[in-house]
Formats: sequence, structure tokens, C-alpha cells
Amino acid sequence: MNMHDVILIDDDPEVLQAYCQTLELEGMTVAAHASVEEGLFGLGSDSTSIIVSDVRMPNHDGFDLVSMTKQIDVDIPVILISGHGDVPMALQAMRAGAWDLIEKP
Repeated sequence: MNMHDVILIDDDPEVLQAYCQTLELEGMTVAAHASVEEGLFGLGSDSTSIIVSDVRMPNHDGFDLVSMTKQIDVDIPVILISGHGDVPMALQAMRAGAWDLIEKP
């Protein structure tokens, strides 16, 4: 199983590519995925350092991702990103177990 510094999940291919390029320029290894299902496939202990994901996506949202990740490995931090973040969404993210919720640049 490959070790990645970051797993990125976003259904917008242009945003995903921009995030990947930015992190790779900083020397990080990145696995990019367009869905929660793809991002979690093969995830296990010691397989990644952190997951960064969009909140709003088809099929499973970022809150589902946090829950699913915690079932696999409670120690993997998940940061959620949203273009429509607000206080209630931030509270929901923290209650779900996300490490943080940040606004998309």
C-alpha cells in the first residue's frame, strides 16, 4: 500500500488539480480522487497522514467521509473545505469529528 502525505477529494477536476499542484510543489505526496468512495478505497492504518475533502459532493458528502474515515482509522485527521461555509456547518463538522472546516480560496 502506498503512503501518501495527503489524500485530496473533490468532485471538481480543476480544483483538484490546483490543490495537487500546490501540495506537490511543497514536496508532499498526494493521492487525488473525485469521490469519497475512491478516496477511501484501500485506506488503512499508516496509509496517509491527512485527508482534505470538499464538503458538498454527489453520493456522500464530507460529513459522511469523516464518519467513514473514523470507522477505518480514528487517528487520520480530516479537514473539510467548503465554498459555502457558515457557523452551523462549522459546528456540524466539528461535531462529526473533522479536524477543521475551511473556506475555499
